[in-house]
Amino acid sequence: MKEKSHAKLVQELQIIFNSFIRLRDEGQPCISCGAPYPSDAGHLFKKSIRPAMRFNPMACHKQCRKCNSLPDGNYEKFCQGIAERYGVEYLTQVIQAANASRKVDYKPSRNDLLDMIKYFREETKKLKS
Repeated sequence: MKEKSHAKLVQELQIIFNSFIRLRDEGQPCISCGAPYPSDAGHLFKKSIRPAMRFNPMACHKQCRKCNSLPDGNYEKFCQGIAERYGVEYLTQVIQAANASRKVDYKPSRNDLLDMIKYFREETKKLKS
């Protein structure tokens, strides 16, 4: 059987990661505006600008489509929502991790992707049980 390409593994991981976020945040309103029943897994940082934060669950939360489609994903309100839900220290940790990631040329290896796929599948199973 042919191995999946790097791009296919990233795509598979994105689907699994987003499912994990939606399940983890089930019952929570939109992190940015408080709208009920948000459906997107919104990223605090654009994947193209902070690729190392793409699969960081601290920087991804359920968000309504409206907020997620706004420029920068409604960044200011997203930060405010994180601070209100988890505390300012949590928000500071997320921003510090993002700032540190700017100094790194991040491209996960094939093994990194396979490990993350396995990890988020297991975490999703735990949430379902």
